[in-house]
Amino acid sequence: DKLIRNNRIFDYSDLSIMRQATIAIACGGLITIGWIILRKRKRSKQRSTLTHFERDRIYLYSGPLELIKNPYIPNISPFGLKLETFLRISKVEYQRMSAMEQSVKKQIPFIDFNGHEVADSHFIINYLTTSLDIETDSCLTDQDRATGIAIQRMLDNNLALSYFMYRYSFKGMKFLSSLEFRIPFRSLVIFVISKLIGRGIMSRAWETGIGKHSWDEICQLVNEEVQAVSDILSDKLYLFGDHPTSYDCAVFGHFAQILYYDNIDFPQREYIIKHCANIPPYMERIKKLAWPDWNDFISH
Repeated sequence: DKLIRNNRIFDYSDLSIMRQATIAIACGGLITIGWIILRKRKRSKQRSTLTHFERDRIYLYSGPLELIKNPYIPNISPFGLKLETFLRISKVEYQRMSAMEQSVKKQIPFIDFNGHEVADSHFIINYLTTSLDIETDSCLTDQDRATGIAIQRMLDNNLALSYFMYRYSFKGMKFLSSLEFRIPFRSLVIFVISKLIGRGIMSRAWETGIGKHSWDEICQLVNEEVQAVSDILSDKLYLFGDHPTSYDCAVFGHFAQILYYDNIDFPQREYIIKHCANIPPYMERIKKLAWPDWNDFISH
């Protein structure tokens, strides 16, 4: 919590804690990480070139899954988890590809479908819905879609940045230490990554505006958004009735990061437990429907 003082959040550009003391270690760590990444990228590209890809099969890239696992959720990317949940509730077969590759947009997740690459979970879902005639969202009215888009954009911005700040900047070492990094020099890599990601997240939060508020103000904004989702859900099984849609998958992708990552005391989780009693059972319904094999995808 050194990033908070007098209830204000430091701009990382002014942060100098341990800077000179860690510069040598950081440089060595960066060299090590760079070597590992280049090696893995080379292998990944060779794998993509040499592997036989079946026609009409979806190949989903969500990062180096064989290198980084955790004991809580199948994917620490809310967007990757959202996409897989959508594919599962839509009963669309796909193959997970664990690799260091990124899309041409430098994004993950992305898919390869019949040689066509599509990046960003939102565009992937739209593309597959049209290409495969997926009917998961066919029950939605125009008003439902408008509400769903508003919910999704709201969570993709303020909520996501708030828990990214908390888990990477405020609790970075604890969070990253809980992951199972199957790479050499694990402790050094975790230390360097925690500094780099933490700084990057705070810089992004500052640029988007939310990082200019106090932590209490950020929590207030985010709690209002969480409450809005709870109010829209009300006593329904899913956001728009008796069947889940892609917007439920978006909510699941984000809320799973908060509710199921037990070793981090997210303040957003505390608010949900105290004030949004309909959210936990709603999450469990989606989890049971889409992820009956949940435990097979997490490390123990």
